[in-house]
Amino acid sequence: MVDQPDQLLDEVDNLFTIAETKIKQVELLREEIIIPAVNQLRYAGHHILKSLKTAGAREKESQLEQAKSHCERAICDSMEIGIAYCLERINAFKNDYKAITITDVIPTYFGILCHARAAQELIVQGVEANNREPDQKRYANHNEMSKYFDLLRDDVNALDVGREELNKKVIRYRRNLILSIAGLTLAAFTLAATVLAISH
Repeated sequence: MVDQPDQLLDEVDNLFTIAETKIKQVELLREEIIIPAVNQLRYAGHHILKSLKTAGAREKESQLEQAKSHCERAICDSMEIGIAYCLERINAFKNDYKAITITDVIPTYFGILCHARAAQELIVQGVEANNREPDQKRYANHNEMSKYFDLLRDDVNALDVGREELNKKVIRYRRNLILSIAGLTLAAFTLAATVLAISH
């Protein structure tokens, strides 16, 4: 039978691997290192080493619990940063294409906005929970955060793919707007010239 510290070590090993993967995904997306999450893995490594050096089962378990907590925090820290980055990209997209219809190019656009809103609420709930109970392990929701990060990362990719076609729509929209303004201006000058000709 496997004893508690060995099971805990396996769990820490799994969480450490997940944290490394998630950190790398966010680093590749943002093209920069996520120092807070990397620091959490460094702290986890410290506790893992301390657990290996201690002889007492209770102290070993305590060190592994701390390592587990740091791994969960590393995942959450990287996911919060990744989600925030994706939300910035989605908001920039909304701003870039606010004058045109998007759903004919990206049919899933409203679903993407729903994912963004749900992810934003998840982060707010985590912050509020941490403010209410700072000593509680709010990092236990790392699976939910990972799920939303993966969704938003895919959503941002879909938006990026649609940009080329949407840029064409923006050009057509602006051209039509300029032609409309020019037409109205010409009509106004023609009307003014007609009124002047009649009045003289």
